[in-house]
Amino acid sequence: MSTNVDKERLFPLLKEEYLALVDLGKSLDEERFNVKSSLPGWTVKDIFSHIVGTESMLVGKVMPTIELPSYDYLKNDVARANEMWVESYRKMSGDQVIKDLEEVVELRLASLGPMTQADFDKPSWTPAGPNETYGRFMRIRHFDCYIHEDDIRRALGLEPHIDKDHLAMAMSEPETGLGYIVGKRAAIPKGSQVIIELYGDIERKWLIEVGDKALAVESFSLNSPDHFAHLRADAFTFFRLIGGRVNLSGLLDSKVSLLGEVDLSRQLFENLAFTI
Repeated sequence: MSTNVDKERLFPLLKEEYLALVDLGKSLDEERFNVKSSLPGWTVKDIFSHIVGTESMLVGKVMPTIELPSYDYLKNDVARANEMWVESYRKMSGDQVIKDLEEVVELRLASLGPMTQADFDKPSWTPAGPNETYGRFMRIRHFDCYIHEDDIRRALGLEPHIDKDHLAMAMSEPETGLGYIVGKRAAIPKGSQVIIELYGDIERKWLIEVGDKALAVESFSLNSPDHFAHLRADAFTFFRLIGGRVNLSGLLDSKVSLLGEVDLSRQLFENLAFTI
């Protein structure tokens, strides 16, 4: 089933995030652009280049076709497509990357601004799969930009951009994928009930029941499940976890609590990352 996303809620956040990335890029010198990030093989400049590339495709620019070195961190076709843009910018200065980012952001905002809710509800391919809506695609773009801003800030030792509205919007993506995270990524067994509870900047409480498939539910149907996992986490830490952005060691007790059957909750905790 496709996902309709409120354009009037999403567009201001996407615009704000685009402009935040431009401003952040303009504040950096070449030395800081070349700082290594936590993303395999990528510097701070490479992250900006990736964003430029994705947004450039959305305004109709053709992906460069170049011979990629055999980087061992390229695990799938999506990663290789992303790397085409990144590689094409590697010999350019960080300032040039940000100049291109500013130009493509201007084009994207000019395109997105006049769109109606009906435009956002139109069928569209998305990185999460086909048969979705353009609004869902733009929500994924917001998620991607927001988490990459955090990648850049962490690499440079800057304070995180923690904003309740941005975090709530970004958290809509893992919420859509709770069944996949619990059933596929964490392989929680059939007959289990799972609670994921977030606190801090935003609060959420998700219930997932595992039958033939893992499904998010409003209330549990069984009083005595075969297994029970309960993970409680700081909301921004959970955002980083589902992006595979943090070292798991040191988080337990300080930012994440494992309740219920602790071993099963740990299995969930160690397999939350679901981004490509």
